[in-house]
Order: sequence, then C-alpha cells, then structure tokens
Amino acid sequence: MKYKNHRHLKKHKNYEKVKWLLIFFIIIVTLLTNHFFKNCNLVVKYTMLTIITGINIIFFYSTKKGKKILLFIQESTNEFYKITWPTKQETFYTTLIILIVAIFISFILWLLDSIIFYFISYIIA
Repeated sequence: MKYKNHRHLKKHKNYEKVKWLLIFFIIIVTLLTNHFFKNCNLVVKYTMLTIITGINIIFFYSTKKGKKILLFIQESTNEFYKITWPTKQETFYTTLIILIVAIFISFILWLLDSIIFYFISYIIA
C-alpha cells in the first residue's frame, strides 16, 4: 500500500512539473509571436494575447502554488472586509492632533536651537 501511495505522489509531482513547463512554454511562445507578428492587426493580436493569458492563468491556478495564492487572495479579501475604517470626523481629529504635536515639537526644537546658538555665540565672542 505504501508503494502505491509513493507512486501516486511521484506521478502527481511529475504532473505539476509538466504544468509548470507548459506555463513557461506558453509564455515564451506568446512573447515570440508578439515579436514576430508586430505588424499584425492590433485587435487580433491583443485578443489572442488575452485568450492565451487567460489559458495560462487557468493552468497556473491548477498548480499547488496557484491554489495557495488563490486561497491567500480570498482570505485577504475576507480580512479586508473585516476592517473597521475610521469616520471622517475621527480622521480629521487624528490629523489635527498630529499637526498640533508636530508644530509644538518644532517650536521646542527652534527654542532649543536658539538657546544653544545664543550660548555658543556668547562663548565665542
């Protein structure tokens, strides 16, 4: 039984490798045809490019990594909807507080700079 399961896993890994080779092959063929048929009608060229890209995306999402990425995107979307966004009033008051603190700290730094400048000029003169 263990031997049969190992054979199945090896076959599945080979199938994944074939999918990745097919994906890269389609990308290379797409780039080459785009280069060689640059004088072709743009509508036809972009339609074919869209179809080939769609096929490539389908192949990509059928791989293990593609399924993991798709699951990550779905979970990220769910988490995005769980976020509690601040209201306009909260955003305004937070910005106002930050602005006041920045002005206050800059005033303190200016005052310290002036005092240090005064002492240094007194010592030098």
